[in-house]
Amino acid sequence: MMEVDLRVSRGARVLAGAFVLLVGTGCVAPLSLNGHGAWAHDYDTAERRLQESDRDLLVFYLDDRPGRRDAFEKVLKSAPIRSLGERFVCCTLIRSYEPDRRYVSQYGVHRAPGVIRVHRDGTYHSATGIRAAFDVLRFVDGATPPGAHPELNPHIPREARYDWMDSIEDAERRAHRTARSTLIVFYRSWSGDWRQLEKLLTPHEVFRRLAGVVHGRVAVSPLRKQIESARFGTLRLPALVLVQPDGGFSTLELPPSSESVTRFADAALQPARNGGDEAAYGVANGSASPSP
Repeated sequence: MMEVDLRVSRGARVLAGAFVLLVGTGCVAPLSLNGHGAWAHDYDTAERRLQESDRDLLVFYLDDRPGRRDAFEKVLKSAPIRSLGERFVCCTLIRSYEPDRRYVSQYGVHRAPGVIRVHRDGTYHSATGIRAAFDVLRFVDGATPPGAHPELNPHIPREARYDWMDSIEDAERRAHRTARSTLIVFYRSWSGDWRQLEKLLTPHEVFRRLAGVVHGRVAVSPLRKQIESARFGTLRLPALVLVQPDGGFSTLELPPSSESVTRFADAALQPARNGGDEAAYGVANGSASPSP
């Protein structure tokens, strides 16, 4: 865990004093749930907002056991702490939810209450045992980058949110800019293929393998079938194609289960681990030419 110099600015002291007045008069408002200063209550939403902004992430880890949560919630509902939502992407996580415990442990936090500041460079500062607004503001004031590097856990459950692009050309341009692999999904526009594919792609074990690639999909009509899929030799739909940055690709036709998609992704994205069982699922490999 990166230690923080907990010196505090004069402004922070004034804000902390204002918090005392608010609590003393019972004028503590609930957490902001709307607008620019909205707080997230899960890490998927917080990270999505982080990608859309140029702000740091503040994670507040609460002990939600009876009699323990109320005190720190009062701190978070105070005006000076709520106002942090205007400067940071703010998120609350709870001790009783096992995925939240896994998430904060990446940043050296193993007990609640705790506060984590994740910087734009990916490093972080964290502190535990903070129970007053004054201490929160002092921590935020002193937590400046660079900090420590997190020990990222790939097994944390993630919400399956694919950023679909409905054009192969657009997907390839994005992949080229970011030097990433591309997932291209071909499905029949006149059938229930897409509903079936959504069920196969949603499970956590599938999504965590495909979250980092560019996502493209093509609704194939009878007239466009040969034109759109000929580059990858897909004869049976629905089909998944994973294209590497060097143009090499692997295809999976008629995926029967989420487990088959998981094995396909492992083989296609980590060629060194290729085994011999992928042929049972219709996997083919090749090299594609850029789309015209």
